[in-house]
Amino acid sequence: MGYHGCKVVSGRKMNQSDTKAVRKLISEDTKELSDRLTALSLQLTELKASVKTKSKTEDLKNAGWVRARTIMLAFGAPAAIVSVVLTVLGLGATAFYQLMSHAVKDAEFHVNTTNKLGEIQKMLLERNLVDAAKAPNTKLGQKLAITALATAKTEGVNIPLDVVRDSGAKFVLASASDPGAWEAAVHFVSYQSNLLENNLPVPRAYRPLQGPLLWELTFVTGPSDHRSPTIYGAGPDVGKERAASISNVGTATKTGPSLMPEYIIIDGAGTQDSVILDGYKVKNVVFKNLTIHYSGGALDLQNVVFLNCQFNIQHSQNGESLAKNLLSSSLITFLVS
Repeated sequence: MGYHGCKVVSGRKMNQSDTKAVRKLISEDTKELSDRLTALSLQLTELKASVKTKSKTEDLKNAGWVRARTIMLAFGAPAAIVSVVLTVLGLGATAFYQLMSHAVKDAEFHVNTTNKLGEIQKMLLERNLVDAAKAPNTKLGQKLAITALATAKTEGVNIPLDVVRDSGAKFVLASASDPGAWEAAVHFVSYQSNLLENNLPVPRAYRPLQGPLLWELTFVTGPSDHRSPTIYGAGPDVGKERAASISNVGTATKTGPSLMPEYIIIDGAGTQDSVILDGYKVKNVVFKNLTIHYSGGALDLQNVVFLNCQFNIQHSQNGESLAKNLLSSSLITFLVS
């Protein structure tokens, strides 16, 4: 199956002819994938039907009854009765075994079919992102990307991280000349944050932190009756130079204990909290299950991870730089003065 490349002309806005060409190319790819999926679904349906309609007693036929008739002729009715009883018991056991065997096969068929359809859905969503990234300056490409990412998140489909990052970077680049591409770019940033659970570059053993916290951070809180984010420590307790810290840009970190956790995790699970990054220096911190706001202000990130976060990044030159950084690595180091 071939896919057609879409050429986006730089230096000018796409006219109506360009848009029609892009729409036609993506439509052809989508129709071809849809036809293949339909054909595969029909084959799977026919295979399942053939399994269910196969006779459960085909192998039994009349062998047992022929044996009973032979005994009756040789030894008389009493022996034949005993033979008939044994034959019926044998038929019942064999039929039960075959029914159980078919039930197991049907279950395996269902699991394999479900897995196969899941792989097909993943393939289609991945192809949609690749196709959308060929035309990031068009409304069609932008809508295709946003829809594919929303579906993948809702259905729990993990599109390969490299595909998400490569495609997202093209939308960030396109947003410099087409603000319409920015919404899709931020969707890519948010979606890839959901893929980092298995690529977390910090210790996984967390421990609740005790005592007063020395870190400063601005939260946009949810309802007044909600609980606050939970803060954990991770890794060994280390000296100030290596320890996690949060402070205002241009100010010294508050004096605290001589030993502090190497990493801290701020987990907003079960809350509706958001974090405002502007104006902060953040080192060795994992933001988890939070909404992240950035408006383009001064920011200093050192070894920071955003795990399962949603992003609200204002479109600006600094915002584009942060998005590029987020789509290039799991462990973020970023400086804007």
